Amino acid sequence: MSWHPNKREIDRPITAPYIRVSHPPQPINHIDLSLFMSANANLNQTLQAIEQKLEALLQEHQQILLENQTLKQAEQRWQRERDSLVEKNDLARTRIEAMINRLKSLESDA
Repeated sequence: MSWHPNKREIDRPITAPYIRVSHPPQPINHIDLSLFMSANANLNQTLQAIEQKLEALLQEHQQILLENQTLKQAEQRWQRERDSLVEKNDLARTRIEAMINRLKSLESDA
């Protein structure tokens, strides 16, 4: 006598005889959810801290840009002043050399 499965046995999922499901999967309980919420809160705090640090860095960057621009303008003014002083120094040297040469020529004439 051979065994033939009936319709119910064919539609039923095949499981090994040693696997027994004692209970269906449980939904997330309040403990698991609170852990998730805690991790989410920590993530939000971390993101807010990063955002605050980024804002501070951006403000500092703006201040440094302004300071750099001010320093460059001051450097240009000092460079112009230096160029003017070098020019005046060269003119004074030329005049003094001319006076010395005239004095030498007066001495030699006398």
